[in-house]
Amino acid sequence: MEPREDHVDPAVEAGRARFRTLPQRIRLEDTFVSVPASTPSPGRDSFDHDEWLARNAWCGSLL
Repeated sequence: MEPREDHVDPAVEAGRARFRTLPQRIRLEDTFVSVPASTPSPGRDSFDHDEWLARNAWCGSLL
């Protein structure tokens, strides 16, 4: 028995309706989130004269 051409399966029609259009584009800015790895420490990048002197005196005494 051959299928009738005027009858379309509802599942086939639903698939055609779903895949008839392309998906909307996603902007590059929406693909990632920028989050700092750690909180910035105000004293981390400050220069300490005593620490510098202690590190260089220790390294210099090994020579």
